[in-house]
Amino acid sequence: MRDSEGHGIGFRGIVRDMTDRMQAEGALRQSEEKYRNILESIAEGYFEVDLSGNMAFFNDSLCRVTGYSREELMGKNNREYTTPETAKKMFRVFNEIYRTGKPASIRDYEIILKNGDRKVLELSANLVRDSSGEPVGFRGVARDVTARKRAEKDLRESEERYRQLVEYAPSGMYEVDFLTKKFVSVNDVCLEYTGYTRDELLALSPLEILAEDSREVFMQRLGKIFAGEKVPENVEYKIKRKDGKEIWVILNARIIYENGMPKGASVIVHDITQRKLAEEAVRESEEKYRLLVENANDGIFIAQDGIIKFPNPKTREVLGYSEEELSQVQYLD
Repeated sequence: MRDSEGHGIGFRGIVRDMTDRMQAEGALRQSEEKYRNILESIAEGYFEVDLSGNMAFFNDSLCRVTGYSREELMGKNNREYTTPETAKKMFRVFNEIYRTGKPASIRDYEIILKNGDRKVLELSANLVRDSSGEPVGFRGVARDVTARKRAEKDLRESEERYRQLVEYAPSGMYEVDFLTKKFVSVNDVCLEYTGYTRDELLALSPLEILAEDSREVFMQRLGKIFAGEKVPENVEYKIKRKDGKEIWVILNARIIYENGMPKGASVIVHDITQRKLAEEAVRESEEKYRLLVENANDGIFIAQDGIIKFPNPKTREVLGYSEEELSQVQYLD
């Protein structure tokens, strides 16, 4: 202020309360710092691009994912680090986001790293608008799923190899679920053994194709398994084919556990019908000749190491010895 002669005598001014603005600016800085720290700490790559797909902002994780430095990645267009197929896929997705204004994602797309290697990413993005509501670009998150995709590919290949081994194995193979008592999978050899189609057999329970006596053995075995008892890996059953004929099989079963409880079994099956028939023929032959020897009118015996062994009744009658007494007599004395 000045007096009438123009000399300065003081000051005048306007005072405004800036507390709210200063607090707002401080809160804004804290918020920006908070979200900057979040972006820098997450494992996913965060990015913002303009409408042409040029990088405008991104976090350090995106640099680690792509192998490019911040200076190299800034302003880079997605067509520069993707295959032509991936670039087309990204264009379609971003075009959809632009047209609809709704977020969208790309399940997997391939990028080319700085060193020439390739990675598979998943991307989620949404539209960015300016203060007037006009679209100005896109923001999103990219996740490196290369290891997961490789594991999935390895698993598919492993399952395919296993499937081929099972399908073309010379033995029957199947899996059974103990809780549902149903077949889970069967190979072609099992179909040959039983005479059923795959759909028919998968709809059946193992109990339904077992002969009655074998069904009892199966239930006893299953009870022991659920009781925690150890059972032999190999077991023989008689099964009924679709045409009503019965065959013998031997199973080699590996019990499958889940959370410590028996869930099912993976089983290898062999048709042993011919072997069982041969064994039965031998038993019948042995029984036939045993009866002939036992009822013969002549003395028949087997001598071994100077001792009469296995004398038939006529031998005991002629010699006047019991079988126990004959076993003590030296035949060659």
